[in-house]
Amino acid sequence: MTAYDDKLNKIHKASIEILGKVGVQFHHKGIIDLLKKKGIKIEGETAYFSEKDVMTWIGKAPSEFRIYARNSKNDMRIGNGNIEFASSNSGFPIITEYDGKERPAKYKDYIKFLKLVHETEHFNINGGVMVTPDDMGTENVYPMMLYSTVDYSDKCIFGGMGAPKEVKMSMDMLKIVFGEEGLKEKTRTMSIISSASPLQFDYNMLNSMINHVENNQAVIISPAVMAGTTGPVTIAGTIVVSNAESLAGVVVSQMLKEGTPVVYGSASSSADMRDGSFCIGAPESSICVEYCAKMAGFYGLPSRGGGTLNDAKLLSPQAGYEAMMVMQSAVRNGINFVL
Repeated sequence: MTAYDDKLNKIHKASIEILGKVGVQFHHKGIIDLLKKKGIKIEGETAYFSEKDVMTWIGKAPSEFRIYARNSKNDMRIGNGNIEFASSNSGFPIITEYDGKERPAKYKDYIKFLKLVHETEHFNINGGVMVTPDDMGTENVYPMMLYSTVDYSDKCIFGGMGAPKEVKMSMDMLKIVFGEEGLKEKTRTMSIISSASPLQFDYNMLNSMINHVENNQAVIISPAVMAGTTGPVTIAGTIVVSNAESLAGVVVSQMLKEGTPVVYGSASSSADMRDGSFCIGAPESSICVEYCAKMAGFYGLPSRGGGTLNDAKLLSPQAGYEAMMVMQSAVRNGINFVL
């Protein structure tokens, strides 16, 4: 056993201890009922997983899967050494114009980004929340984004976020495009399922997971644990908590439907001790990306992490160095899906 293997085993064992003794809260009665049915120990909304529970269920997840675009040249292969890149899904609220002036993002900006992503050969997937439009309100913004993605691009689709009503609207639209059975036959979309660190999943995220799994669409389990605020102050502890949350999400996805296409993800990093804000361009971010790739490989799962992440307030050397550092970690360690 190498020193690296020993580190991965220690992360695994510490995560299993957390899952068994502290547990994970699932704020969704349907999921709690499902976990009980599958023999998981439940107290209130907290589920406690044994190592056998975890390894049995994550063993049912595929190590590789495909996402199918309307234009087959943009089909994606997720897992087993392949790297796919996607445009950012961070929902940027501010647009900086050419002259340096800042303004709120508008829906017309979202359309421009859809067109730009469609034209580049480097991305096989389009959509998601590239900006947060200031002129759309909040009630139907995610279904409108999905509608525009289908309208302006024939690549694979990033979408399906929002409250229960919005998620249902999005799935209904996809059924119109691909047919109800056609949607279930081929995975066309993927969507992020974020945990609510530490060690929780909220109702909306779990509802979104249920809808995606029922329709054979891919989900990315993606904790964003912040060392020192929503996770332990040490980076090792943060990686352990992030791993525990990812595993819990993968387990639930397979309980909903065995063989569901799922990605082990991490957006975890450190927090700024001065103001508590998230530091996505910090060295800790690069380390979390590395261990995301290693732990996903440890469990035989596809991975999501990294990207050109930085904390710069301006287009500057800081932006370039931090973005390079985190992206280099993702590519060097073989992350399979990089936003």
